[in-house]
Amino acid sequence: MDSNNSNEGQEDTAQSSRTPKQSSGLSYYLFQEQCKEIVAKALSTNRHLNHLLYSLKSRGCLFEDTSLFNCKVCEGEATHAGYFSSSEGVVLCSNRLGSQNKAEKLMIHETVHAYDICTAKSFDSSNCIHRTCSEVRAVNLSRECSFTDELTRGNFSLYNHYKDCVYRRSHLAVSLSKQCSSLPKEIFDRTFNICFEDQTPFTGYIPPDVNLEKFNSK
Repeated sequence: MDSNNSNEGQEDTAQSSRTPKQSSGLSYYLFQEQCKEIVAKALSTNRHLNHLLYSLKSRGCLFEDTSLFNCKVCEGEATHAGYFSSSEGVVLCSNRLGSQNKAEKLMIHETVHAYDICTAKSFDSSNCIHRTCSEVRAVNLSRECSFTDELTRGNFSLYNHYKDCVYRRSHLAVSLSKQCSSLPKEIFDRTFNICFEDQTPFTGYIPPDVNLEKFNSK
């Protein structure tokens, strides 16, 4: 969620990390340019992401279009592919993004965090229950637990694979958080069961009146 505690994409980047310990000037430029292209394509074609951005805008949040998404070459030992913080917006680690599909799901994941922080008046990032709820929602609403995605991670199950995946990935993120690593399992489970059902601001489909051109216009 925030830059100090985010672990988004741990499973994915651990399998296919492109992170050099030091980035050369050329690789830095290429990573950044590729990241910008990914963001531009997502904003022009991903209706799921644009509906979420539309919802942010309609709720009076201060994020505007591409200013919410910032590309950055991430160095160091951490393997997260991106994070959200109130000061930086959604930061995408340009050297760890992987495919367009994975990058777009990451963008949605982090934008859900932005939505929760902006719209929930009582949201407290130091409250582990609040953080857990937002993490569960972000994993669920980003659709990063599709059957195909799970197969590429080597996880195969015919029963409850989607919910099990959301549980596993959200629990991993919370357990790796500095603030919430000691959260009792029973509290996590209770929070998970409630927040898994919360799909705000999605209601099963994107309303036809959400016009991408209108949204993206200044």
